[in-house]
Amino acid sequence: MNQLLVKIITLFGFVLSAFLAFNALQLSSYSSDDNGIEYVPSLDIGDTDSMSIDSLIVETEDSTSLSGDSLLTQFGHSLPVVKITINEKYLWSEDSGLFVIGDNGAEYAGQIANYYQDWEFPSYLSYWENGEKIFIDTIGFRIKGRGSRAKPNKSIGLYWRDKYGKGKLKEQIFDNYPLEEFDRLRLRTGGSDGELTLIKDAFITRIMEGKTLFETASSKICVLYINERYWGLYIIREMLNTHHFRNKYELDRDFIDILQGFPDYPGVDDGTADQFMNEVLPLFLYEDLSLDQNYVKVNELMDLDNMIDYFIAQTYIANVDWPDSNMKWWRSQNNTEFNKWKWIFFDVDFGFVLDRKEILWLGNYYQVGVENVPFPQIAPGYLLFDALMKNKTFEIKFLERYLYFIEDVFDPTRVEDILQEMIDEIGTEWIKHEETWPYYKYYDIWILILNDMLVFNEERNQWIKPHIEELLETAREE
Repeated sequence: MNQLLVKIITLFGFVLSAFLAFNALQLSSYSSDDNGIEYVPSLDIGDTDSMSIDSLIVETEDSTSLSGDSLLTQFGHSLPVVKITINEKYLWSEDSGLFVIGDNGAEYAGQIANYYQDWEFPSYLSYWENGEKIFIDTIGFRIKGRGSRAKPNKSIGLYWRDKYGKGKLKEQIFDNYPLEEFDRLRLRTGGSDGELTLIKDAFITRIMEGKTLFETASSKICVLYINERYWGLYIIREMLNTHHFRNKYELDRDFIDILQGFPDYPGVDDGTADQFMNEVLPLFLYEDLSLDQNYVKVNELMDLDNMIDYFIAQTYIANVDWPDSNMKWWRSQNNTEFNKWKWIFFDVDFGFVLDRKEILWLGNYYQVGVENVPFPQIAPGYLLFDALMKNKTFEIKFLERYLYFIEDVFDPTRVEDILQEMIDEIGTEWIKHEETWPYYKYYDIWILILNDMLVFNEERNQWIKPHIEELLETAREE
């Protein structure tokens, strides 16, 4: 664990040279506030579909020249570089600017601002790796997230559509991930964790990749520029929607159901809840799942192994922003391989908090250390789990699988290696990032916060194992 702290010493040896490089880069990229794009103070929001994409490309071609891009990608950045060029009025104007409170705001949590709107505007994107331009596309630009939209460095949605010239991005963006088609990508700031580590959600997700059965979003750390301005570190993420399931599993988007929220009355993210409400939920509400004949019926409708992995992961990381929030499950209506309900793992910024290392909430089945945490409001999220844990087969399978997670998925050495790899990827780029957005932590504080996540995992691993072993022993004896 001390090797993380050693990074502070080794990396600060390069700080001075990094500062000089970045300062020179800033001089070259801040030369124009509007990049030659004519400012139009008024915009008909409803008419964005009719905008000329050819005009956008003409307007922006000066700021996407090869010489400018080469400078950005080869001078000061070892990470991939994403460049977005967009008309300044779509960022800063009072009537249509996505980065301001403005005059036409939508409401969220009692606040009204333009950045809470779901407006989408055309933009020009180029993507670079190792000093080489990989692709250039015209895309749709949106602000994403919930409360994090109020932050200056907002999360951004990237939308490929036929009207922009390409309906898909056909590139293998993510390492060790064979998918080469994307309709949507997200540039994420870290959400609720954005002011602390920025990478926690991506880090926890990487721990799961290749080890678990539920759906996860691949990620990649990058540097973002908007209209030649340095915009800091971002995480490129997949969007886990019907486009993702079509591209990854060759499923028909029109027959994919995605539900969210509490299972007793779920919201529909896509498709329909009819099959779940009419066939699945009644089994949990009105049947005794301790009886094998009823358990078999549930197993025919839900991927229970997938669900076991999902509930283990969420409870191990002590994610208190779940299951009253950030719970989704999906299925295909017409594909027999994917017609059982499966689970989607996302937005886990509230996990891996050191103060919660000795909290374990397994619904009505088992609770320890929860006295000072306001858990009761999340109880409805355990409705399915509580019913299934009454079945001995499910109970034993769940606890046996939990030990696998403790000993393999969350093995402290494995987790530390994953985090160290991400720290190495970022390197001294963090210094420039926190200079640009000063509410982020200084590099040495950032390293200490990351180290706390390793302490959480190591100490939780030791604390939680005896609890699970004791529960498993009791279950086998009954």
